[in-house]
Parts: sequence; C-alpha cells; structure tokens
Amino acid sequence: AVASALTRTCYEGSLKMTLGLAPEEWSFEPNLSAIKKDHDLSPEIVESLFYMYRTTGDPKYQDWGWEIFNNIQEQAKLALGYSAILDVTQILVQRKDRMNSHFLSQTLKYLYLLFSPIDLISLDDFIFSSHGHPFRKWFPTQAMP
Repeated sequence: AVASALTRTCYEGSLKMTLGLAPEEWSFEPNLSAIKKDHDLSPEIVESLFYMYRTTGDPKYQDWGWEIFNNIQEQAKLALGYSAILDVTQILVQRKDRMNSHFLSQTLKYLYLLFSPIDLISLDDFIFSSHGHPFRKWFPTQAMP
C-alpha cells in the first residue's frame, strides 16, 4: 500500500506542474511544490511505474506511464533528440540544451519495459542495477549458467 501511494503521489505531483513533468526536487510541506524546478529527464517515476505494473499487473501504471511519455514528447523532444527542462512550473518551455545519458539508458528503457510483454526481462529471473542494467539472478544452490 505504501509503494502504491508513493507512486501515485509522484505521478499526480508531476501532473500538477505546469508542463506535466516532475521537478528534480519536491517539498510536501505545507503543500506539494517544486524546490529544484528543472526536469533532467530522470527515470525515477517511470522506473517506479514499471515495478508497480510488473508486481501488481494493474494497467493504470501503464496509463500513467503513457501520459508521462506524452508529456516528455510534448515538452522535451527536439528535432535531433531531447532536452532537459529548466523550469517545469513555467508555461513557456525553457530547455537546458542537454540530454543526460540516463534518459536513453534508463528512462526510455523503463518506458519500453512498461509496455513490453511481462516475461521480457522477468523480475523472477532478473534484477536491475541502480543504473537500470538487468542482471540474471543466480542462487548459490543452482549451477552457474
């Protein structure tokens, strides 16, 4: 219940920002607000959606991921790539003219996996590193693959 509530808070908080994208740092007191207002195309929210979908099977997490993906497309996509956003609370999009590598290696990967067949890189067989790299699980009672 806690993971679901936290994921919902991050998703809904993103939508409360003018551009529909999460700021890099939030405050929850006294109300939800952006402290660090930029958006670096970070993977944390879509990664959470991926794990929540894979563990619950609830399609709302795919719906939320699709909405976030569309917001990224609308706000950050350029002719030759994507750009981090300077301030998600402003109507006029100001871009940072940079695309961090984690956008390709993690954010887009987790979005892809969110919509992939559930047995593709199954959580029963793989774990992900903090940088989104899948590693096959190995248990000491099993022979090395």
